[in-house]
Amino acid sequence: MGLLDLFRKLPTEQVVEKLLGTYFDSPAGRRMVEENEVAMVSRRGEAIAKVSAAEAELARAWPKLVKDSEAADVKYKAAFAALKAADMARLNAKRAVNHATAVRDIAKDAAMKILVHESPNERIDGFLTWVESECTALRSKPINVLSGWIKSNWFMGNLEPASTTNEKAIKARIAALANIRACGESLRLIASPAELEARIAELRVSLPSADQWDDEALAATLTANPRTAPLPEPMPV
Repeated sequence: MGLLDLFRKLPTEQVVEKLLGTYFDSPAGRRMVEENEVAMVSRRGEAIAKVSAAEAELARAWPKLVKDSEAADVKYKAAFAALKAADMARLNAKRAVNHATAVRDIAKDAAMKILVHESPNERIDGFLTWVESECTALRSKPINVLSGWIKSNWFMGNLEPASTTNEKAIKARIAALANIRACGESLRLIASPAELEARIAELRVSLPSADQWDDEALAATLTANPRTAPLPEPMPV
């Protein structure tokens, strides 16, 4: 029986063990083991050196790190205290605003009760009713159109048709009346009847006219065409 046949009859683990044992007993195997031990010792030395360097670096930087951390804690506590103080001041300011508003509202409600009962409500209601009826009438008011001719060439005397309306004037008067209606209740805060009449008269005078042409300059320059009918009168559309 040869050596190969002997190895074939042995379990695989035993074969590997015998082969490795034979190899490691040889000069090459012993040299490899020695080289591995030297490399392992070198690696361990490098790792220990890195740990020692990190420990030394931490020990060197530690005092400053601790000092900076403590200083940051002091700043944080001061900032947090300032934030709490500022938040408390904000809350107190809001409370003051709410308190002042409440005092104002109570006084206003009390005054309004007196003013509503003692103010000339019929005069105020009549004026506000007139404002509302004026708005309603203007919304259905026909838009006037002024048509005519303008000179397109001043040297040759050529004419071309042009026109303007009072649509913008109507819208402006409606907007002004709406503003008066929105603040009409403030009229009840006027104590003096004379001042109330003066204020109502002022509001009436301030209303823009609904009959003003959108382009007054154009309306002033419109002329009749001598070859056709004369300048037409304002007419609804």
